Amino acid sequence: MFKNIKSALEPQFVDYQGLKLPPRSMRLGSMPGKSDETYVRYAKSSVKLLQRTTGADPNQRFLDVGSGPGRLLIGMLAKWGSVGCYCGLDVDARSISWAQQHLGQSGDVRFELLDGLSERYNPQGVKIDRTFRFPLEDASFDLATLFSVFSHMWLFEIEVYLSELRRVLASDGTVFATLFVEDDVPDEEENPKGYITEWSGPRHCIRLNRPAFEKMALEQGFKLASFEHRAMSSGQSVYVLTARDG
Repeated sequence: MFKNIKSALEPQFVDYQGLKLPPRSMRLGSMPGKSDETYVRYAKSSVKLLQRTTGADPNQRFLDVGSGPGRLLIGMLAKWGSVGCYCGLDVDARSISWAQQHLGQSGDVRFELLDGLSERYNPQGVKIDRTFRFPLEDASFDLATLFSVFSHMWLFEIEVYLSELRRVLASDGTVFATLFVEDDVPDEEENPKGYITEWSGPRHCIRLNRPAFEKMALEQGFKLASFEHRAMSSGQSVYVLTARDG
């Protein structure tokens, strides 16, 4: 009850150096307890990571899967000043509604609800199976980012997402994704005990077998461009996948 009252008293957005930031209750992970400056700095660090690993630049067409209320876009605006084409997808309706209202109002920037089932973030969503589709045109993006998305998904769901990413990316498109992977572990395991930290609640951590994930990516039309084990502060690894011919 007190949490709901506190959320109701929050401003619709925070104006920080000309940037519109989501209210603290919408900032995931440890971010609600951090300052606005830290939130923006973390957002900018994600952009720097994209630049280092993929060569990202503001002229590309970006697809941000798991966008939440637009933290990556905020980082792009803070670092680059503008972005030519950006689409954010997320299964959380509140985050998408906020981003549509406060961030998706200028240029080629938009946010779309992806109503897929997630026991953690969208338990009433549509089951993710081979009929599931992103609400996007074929070959309409150059770079897709998935920060901490596959880390909450089962392999069969990831396979569907990879198939859709291959469809909506250009023939030379790139995927940047973070996820929990290790060698010599089961193909998939929910909230593994003694792994990095203590996990709780549905799909807090889905750890995958690295060879199993990479085989699936290959089967869905991607090749491995780079891999950095446990490169993220959360313990997630960083993958860069590029579309391959045939």
